[in-house]
Amino acid sequence: MDESRYQKPYPLSTLDYTNLTENQKQKNLNKWQPPKLELISILFILAGIYSLVVGFISKSLSQDVTELQIKYGPQCLNQIDYTQNSIECTLEFEIDQKIDKTVYFYYQMKEFNQNHKLYLESFDEDQLTDKTTKNSKDRCKQFTTNKQMEKTTSVNGKQLNADDIAIPCGIRAKFYFQDTFQLFDSEGNQIEIDESNISWEYDRKRYKNIDLDKQWVDLENDEYNFIQYE
Repeated sequence: MDESRYQKPYPLSTLDYTNLTENQKQKNLNKWQPPKLELISILFILAGIYSLVVGFISKSLSQDVTELQIKYGPQCLNQIDYTQNSIECTLEFEIDQKIDKTVYFYYQMKEFNQNHKLYLESFDEDQLTDKTTKNSKDRCKQFTTNKQMEKTTSVNGKQLNADDIAIPCGIRAKFYFQDTFQLFDSEGNQIEIDESNISWEYDRKRYKNIDLDKQWVDLENDEYNFIQYE
């Protein structure tokens, strides 16, 4: 057997790179080639044109939007009774231009810390999905029963047991936004507001009513907007 054909390779530490020619080094080491200036210029020009077009369209659409903000807090705050009793507050305002397109009516809240840890944890999702209240005391804590939630009447108008677990319970349910709004024209005729499908479709499919005789709010009625706070 010819042993010269089976010589062991030299270890890397014994190789002498000083005797390699420049051409050999280039073959062993990958070269990085910067992109061509012409290609970069074309890409930047295209990106600039795209940004200009999108910006022009966005600005045109925003200028076509008519928005009217009305702060009803200062006028109505002195009429609010901090109990379960509801009050009515009337505000008059004037729109000085004609609006032909769809009009969206919405409310805005500031300093409403919906992402606070206590707010997020004080909620029993199983109540509204699995129809069980076995974990409600641990999850809803200080706002568990109808008495703690200050709820006395069910959706169907029946008297609620003060010591029963409230449906729903928790801080989210206790402090959800309950103001309702109605619009009237200058002649006193009510303007109809479409309140359908104003909550997320996923939430409408996931959360359902359990027992309207034991619930203090209708979870499937978009008018109350409760699901939007979950």
